[in-house]
Amino acid sequence: MKLVNYRLRNESVAQLGVCTEKGIVPLQSLLSDSGVHVPEDMISLIECFGLLKPLLSEALALKKGDPLPLETVKLESPIPYPRRNVFCLGKNYMDHVNEIKNLPTGDALPKAPIYFTKVAYPTIGDGDPIENHKELTDGIDYEVELAIIIGKK
Repeated sequence: MKLVNYRLRNESVAQLGVCTEKGIVPLQSLLSDSGVHVPEDMISLIECFGLLKPLLSEALALKKGDPLPLETVKLESPIPYPRRNVFCLGKNYMDHVNEIKNLPTGDALPKAPIYFTKVAYPTIGDGDPIENHKELTDGIDYEVELAIIIGKK
């Protein structure tokens, strides 16, 4: 089941939904007859997903809710305001090694990964502008990152 945070292209308020082959089905429409509280954000949805998953699966099987075509929505960051820093590790990029002045390995790539954290507050969705705080930095940089969320299951 693919959970998404989205907004209609002509609206500013994000909503939760389930992405299906036919489009995005709003969570509100899937759970409207269930009598359960509909979570307002992805973290709340994840916390009660054990309870909601069977209800969502049943609603999807019964084709409750009209799917919104993907071209009518904008996918947002799944979790715009994470509760904690993102834990990172680096090992293979020499420019990063050179950025860390106190590294005991000198100019060589480290033998073991380097662990560090980064604040990701807020995270942004695909195509969203990156704010450049000109009073704090001369420019912005980019690189490809992979985030993995590790859970109990």
